[in-house]
Amino acid sequence: MIKGWSMFDAALSWLERGAELLPCQPASKRLVAGFGPYLQRITSADDARAWFEARRCNLALACGERFTVLDFDAAPQYAAWAELHPEAAASYTEITRRGVHVFFTGGGRIAEVPDGAEVKQLGGVVLLAPSAVAGFTYRALEAGAAIQPLNLAFSLLSEAEPVRTVDERGAVGDAVDTLSRVKAAWSVLELAQSVTTLGAPAGGGRWYHGACPLANHSANRDGRLPFWVDALRGLWGCYACGVRGDVVNLYAALHGLTVDQAIRAMAARV
Repeated sequence: MIKGWSMFDAALSWLERGAELLPCQPASKRLVAGFGPYLQRITSADDARAWFEARRCNLALACGERFTVLDFDAAPQYAAWAELHPEAAASYTEITRRGVHVFFTGGGRIAEVPDGAEVKQLGGVVLLAPSAVAGFTYRALEAGAAIQPLNLAFSLLSEAEPVRTVDERGAVGDAVDTLSRVKAAWSVLELAQSVTTLGAPAGGGRWYHGACPLANHSANRDGRLPFWVDALRGLWGCYACGVRGDVVNLYAALHGLTVDQAIRAMAARV
């Protein structure tokens, strides 16, 4: 959000990103009656003008599949996390009355939630700059920062998606664990080798290393290549990015997909 923007300007900017917005009472976090993440939401410029310009309501985001927000209750907890994960912390961030909101595109279950933070996803609501509460105006930490994809900033947990099979008689069979089927058919080592060069482990070991295919990271200061694959456990990660996961997470990160989208795409190719 650009410094000096009105509430309506900010609303238009979020609508252009595909956001669903909610009006809160002026100078309050309290939603206007009839609005909510599962109720009425604002998706048009005309409605945004009516609520955020004419009525001067506070501006809120309905989190969900398009946006995930990391809500830190206190600035020191955010600062400690940002120091350890500078690339994830570079995503668009707003200063709140008590803490910090860090915004990401997409969704998925985060494997390790930072201390002092709450993950706001489907059903979650956060106030947006330049809303004001108790005399404090929310503001962007860095107005020009981009909103980064969640699956590039965090290790995500892929979830099983049960489906039902139908036999020749039309009877419904046992549930099939789609995720297990995908993981059995896809090799994280082969997928990684298709996008980056991995050095063979000494003595036929299980650890492979190479340049990171996600963020063009080459060798660290000590000469160690940051991207790794554990062929035995079927896992991968990057020391520089601070992310790790399984074959589904890697496919999702490479193709800019959510975990659920990646599972469906990979299952279609099995």
